[in-house]
Amino acid sequence: MLPVKYSNHAVAFKNNTSFYMINNNFKHNEDSFINLVDFDKNKVEIYIKNPWTIFIFNKNISDKRTADWKIHISSTIDNHEEVLKIAANYCIKNEINFKFTADLDKFREINGKATNRASHGKFIVLYPPEDSILTVLEDLHYKTKVFEGPYILSDKPYKDSKILFYRYGEFIPIRRVSERGTTETFIKNNENKLVQDMRVPYYRIPEWVEDLNVPIKTEKESLFLSKYKPKEALQFSSSGGIYLVEDQVEKQWIAIEARQYSALDYAGFYAPERLEREKDFLIQLEKTGITPKVSDFILEHGNGYLVEEKIEGKSLRVYTYTKNPLISLERDVSKIKKYYENILDIFNQLIEKIGIIHEHGIAIYDISDANVILEEKEDGSFNVRIIDLEHSMFLDETEELRVDTIGYRSKEKNLVKKDLDKIMLIGMVMIYPINNLYELDETKKIALLEWAQENAPFLLDEYVDILLNHFKTQGLISHRTKSSTKYKGTDLIELTSSILGLFDFSSKEKGYYIPADPHIFNTNPFSISHGIYGILFGIYQTYRNLDEPTPVLLEEISLEVFEREFSSIKNLPRNLLIGSSGIVVYLLKIDLIDEARILYKEVAAHPAPLLNDLFYGKAGLVIMHLYYWMKTKDTKSKEQAKALSDQMIEGDELEYSGLYEGKAGVSLALLLTYVVTGERKYLEESEKILKEVLDMLYTNKIGNLTINRKKKGSGESVESAFLFNGLSGVGMLLISFYRITRNPEHKNYLDKIAKSLEHKIQYFPGLMRGLAGVADFLISYYQLVEEDPEVYESIEGKISTFRLFEVFSEHEGKSLGFPGEQSLKIAHDFYTGSMGIVSVISRWISFINNEKITTSTDIVLSIAEEIIDHQRNKFRNH
Repeated sequence: MLPVKYSNHAVAFKNNTSFYMINNNFKHNEDSFINLVDFDKNKVEIYIKNPWTIFIFNKNISDKRTADWKIHISSTIDNHEEVLKIAANYCIKNEINFKFTADLDKFREINGKATNRASHGKFIVLYPPEDSILTVLEDLHYKTKVFEGPYILSDKPYKDSKILFYRYGEFIPIRRVSERGTTETFIKNNENKLVQDMRVPYYRIPEWVEDLNVPIKTEKESLFLSKYKPKEALQFSSSGGIYLVEDQVEKQWIAIEARQYSALDYAGFYAPERLEREKDFLIQLEKTGITPKVSDFILEHGNGYLVEEKIEGKSLRVYTYTKNPLISLERDVSKIKKYYENILDIFNQLIEKIGIIHEHGIAIYDISDANVILEEKEDGSFNVRIIDLEHSMFLDETEELRVDTIGYRSKEKNLVKKDLDKIMLIGMVMIYPINNLYELDETKKIALLEWAQENAPFLLDEYVDILLNHFKTQGLISHRTKSSTKYKGTDLIELTSSILGLFDFSSKEKGYYIPADPHIFNTNPFSISHGIYGILFGIYQTYRNLDEPTPVLLEEISLEVFEREFSSIKNLPRNLLIGSSGIVVYLLKIDLIDEARILYKEVAAHPAPLLNDLFYGKAGLVIMHLYYWMKTKDTKSKEQAKALSDQMIEGDELEYSGLYEGKAGVSLALLLTYVVTGERKYLEESEKILKEVLDMLYTNKIGNLTINRKKKGSGESVESAFLFNGLSGVGMLLISFYRITRNPEHKNYLDKIAKSLEHKIQYFPGLMRGLAGVADFLISYYQLVEEDPEVYESIEGKISTFRLFEVFSEHEGKSLGFPGEQSLKIAHDFYTGSMGIVSVISRWISFINNEKITTSTDIVLSIAEEIIDHQRNKFRNH
C-alpha cells in the first residue's frame, strides 16, 4: 500500500461527511480564474474536470490526435493572473485548445508539496495544432520572458524561459480497462499500436519521436555539488530531495534540497524560503542540543540547500513499529517492560524539550513520530532529538501555514497548545499507531487508552493518566460502556439494516451505491471487493449466519442493479473480485440462477486474463467455473476450469506468495480442480506450489511463524498476518488441504500459524488487510481443525476489539459502521469496511450461541468450502 499521504484515501477524505468521496465536478464561481479571460462563447466549448477549466474550440473538435507535442506553463503566486491572461488571450486569438487550474485553491494544490513530482507546477496546458509547436513556443516566449515560475520536472524548458516547458504526450488518449479493473490511458505510436504515455519526473520522449531542435541553455556550475558528494537519496517530494552527502574530508551530513518556486504553502512561502527559515530556527536552537546542528546553507540558481548534522539514531516510527509488543507479540516480559519504560521516558523528554523550544519563541507546528530521532544510550534508553522544522513558526506569527500530517491534526488555536496536543498524539502512537482513526472520531483517543489499560498489562499508569487527563480537558468522554458491551445478533442486524437503507441509485453519479473504499473510484461500483455486490453479499451472509430471513430488499436491489447496469457489468474485467466473475458467483449464492446464466455466458465468451492470480487472474476464474458447475451441472464450465488450470500450470511463476496475488491462490484453484475432477495431476501441482509457499514461511526473532509479503528476491522484508498477502491467507489454504488430505504436516503448520496470530489489534479492522481476516482464519481453524482454548480466547479478544474501531452517532449512540483502510472515513464495502467485519462477527456469534458451523466469510474461501463439502457428500452418498 502507498503511504496515506500519497493514496486515494488522502484525497477522498477531504470532505465534511463521514465517507470517502471524490468530487471531480465543481462549478465556477466569482473567484474562478475563468473570470480573468475574455472569449466568444459561440466559438468554444468549456468543460470542467477537477482541477481544470478546459477550452475546446469548435474548429478543433475533429482533431483526434492521441498524442503530440504540448506546452506546460508554470507561474508563481504573484504573477499567475498576468501569465494566465497572456496565455489565454494568445490561445483564444489563435483558437488553440488549452486548459488551466480553475481557481486559487486548485493552483495551490498543483503547486503544493503533496503534488506528484511529474505534475507539480503545471498551471496551464496548451495543445497546439499539428506541426505548430515551435511557432507557438516562440510566440509565447516573446510574450512571457520576464516571468518566473517553478521548473516542471517532466518537461524541457524552452530556451532560457523560466515558465515555458514542453514534452511529447497525451492529447486525446484512448482509454481501456485493465485486468486490474482500473482505467488506463494509451496513445498510438508510429505503427498505430497502443502504448502508454509514461509520466515520470524527468524529460523523456518516446523512441519513435524525434526531439525538437531547440538550443539548450548551458547549466551553471553548482557550488553545492562542488562542496558535497551525494551518497544516497533518502527521500523525494515535489520540493526536492533529502540526501546523505559527504564533504571533502568524507564526513557525512544530511542535505535538504528546496527547488525554486516549489511546494507553495498557505502563508505564501515556497520551499527555499521555508528552508531558510528552518536554518534560522536550527541556529537559534543549536545550544539546546535538541535539533540538528547546521553546517552550511547554500542558495544558488533559486534553489536552497541546507546541510545539517547527521544524527546517529533510529526514528521513533521505526522503534514503535518494531518494538511495540502489541505489534511484535514479544513474549519476554523484561523486554515488554523495557519498551513501556522507554516510551514513558521518550514522552516526558518530548514534553520537556518542546517546552524548551517554546522558551526560544518557536513552535514546531507540524510534528509527528517521523520528526523524532532516538539516540540509543548504553543502558538501552534513548536521548530524544527533533528534526524537520520546515513548517515551524515563531510564536508571535499569526498567518498559519495550514500544514498538518494526517493523524496529527489539532483543533487548538494557540501554537503552544497545538504543539503539546501533537506530542500527546505521538504518545498515542507509541501505545498503538491508529492515529488516522482520530480524524474520523476524536473520542477514539479515550477509547484506545481504555482498551490499552485492559489489553497492555505492563503499560504504565502514569503514562496513560497524562494522556487521559489531557484529552478529558478537551471534553472527550469515556467509551467504556460501548467498548465493553459484547456483540449480539440484534446489534449486527440493526447495523446491517441501516447500511442496506443507504442504498441510492442516484448516488452512483458519485461513484458508488453505498459508501465504500476509494478504490471504487478507480475501478467500478459493482464489484465483490469494494462495490455494491460485495456489500450485498456481506449482508446476505450476516443474515444467514444469524438464521434470520434475508431482507426482500436485498434481492430487489440485486436484480435492479443487474437489469439497469447490465451493459456496464458485462463489460467489466472477467476477474473474480473486481470484475464480472464475482458477480456470477454472488448471483449463484443468492439463487438468482437465471441471471447468473446470462452473465456467465458473457464471461465465458471472452478471453481469460493474462494474470494467473486469484484476485485478478485465472485462479479466480477457475474457482468461479467450478462453482458454476456445482450449482448448474453445466459440464462445459468444468472443462473451462480444467483448461484454465492447465494454462496456470504452464504459465509464469508468480512473484508473490500470498493468497490473493500470489502462489497460494493458484495452489487453491488447482486443489479445487482436483476435488471436482479427481485428476491427480492437479493435486500434485497444487501440492508442489504449496511447498513453495511453505518454504517462504520463516520463524521471526520472537519465535513466531511468519511470511514476507514482498516479492520473492526483492531484498525487502515485511511480515504480514493478513488474509490478502500474509499468514492468515496461507492458513486458509492449508485448511483446505488438511480437510482433503489429513496430512499431519499440514496440521503442524496450522497449529503454528494459529499460535502466531495472537495479535489483539491491527492497524485496520477490515477483512482483506486487517483484524477481521485474521479472526476469520482463527474461526475456521477452531471450527474445522481443533478447538484450542487459547485460540478461542484469541478470537474473543479480537471480536471485542472491533468495538474500539466501531463508530457511533454522537447523540443517539447508534452504530454508524466501521472505518475502511487508512481508517480516515467509514466504508461499508466487503473487503475493507463494515460488511466484511460484520460478517465475521456474525459468524462467531452464530457458533458461540448455536454451535453452528459456517463457511469462511471471504467469498472465495466460502465457495471453496462449499465445493469441498459438495464433493465429500457426493462421495459419501455414493
